Amino acid sequence: MPRMLPMLRRFLWLTALFAGLVVTGREVDSAQETAAVEPPAVQEGWREGGQDGWQLVDRLVAVVDDDPIFLSDLRRARLLTGMGDRAVQVGEAGQEQQPQAAESDRELLDRLIDRRLRLHEVERYGDAAISSARVEESLKAVETRLGGADQLDQRLAASELDRDSLRELLRRQLRVLVHVEERIGARIFVDQDEVRAYYDTTLKDEMDRQGSRLPPFEEVEEGIRNLLHEQALNREIKIWTDELRREAKVVDLLAGHPP
Repeated sequence: MPRMLPMLRRFLWLTALFAGLVVTGREVDSAQETAAVEPPAVQEGWREGGQDGWQLVDRLVAVVDDDPIFLSDLRRARLLTGMGDRAVQVGEAGQEQQPQAAESDRELLDRLIDRRLRLHEVERYGDAAISSARVEESLKAVETRLGGADQLDQRLAASELDRDSLRELLRRQLRVLVHVEERIGARIFVDQDEVRAYYDTTLKDEMDRQGSRLPPFEEVEEGIRNLLHEQALNREIKIWTDELRREAKVVDLLAGHPP
């Protein structure tokens, strides 16, 4: 296997050089073969048809430490983000904090690169595997959130995924979630002064702005503590991810050819 890695790396770099295009169609003549090819803009989905019968099937958009990310991976990431599952969004803003406008390919690829970096690090740690029961629980949560089994199956079919593929994606992200909770979250402590300060300032100001009554401190204390813990956890995950990115070899092919 180690002898295969240099060959794999050379293959990936050659693929990147030609923008990772996988096409079908007629043969090209020598003039066309030597002509410069401008890589097409990255768009969500598969592009069919086109001039001379060519069909764009997939495209390499990034390589993270020899781990390729394709256009089809962006489609899957967009699907999972829309599902709003915590296993997928670990270290990212909660669903209620995300912008209403659809994410651009640029934003989505940045998040997908970060996810790959975190997964690679977790795999290096060799943390315990995720049980099938935990995966099924996450899958059921996604199904419920989407409104039932039929809605989930429709979303999967639209992105050319099946339930087994989704289970594997969830399993990988659950490994990251467990790693984060056990190795990072366990170090975070929110003291009573922080909770009280949030109640007396941020929450009070928000209630005043809405013209609502400030609830008793005891009723919201635990919720505030959880919120502050989540915010602190996300900050720590960002620091961790930024360090991983600085140490990693990331080839971003979308940077030179934005959509």
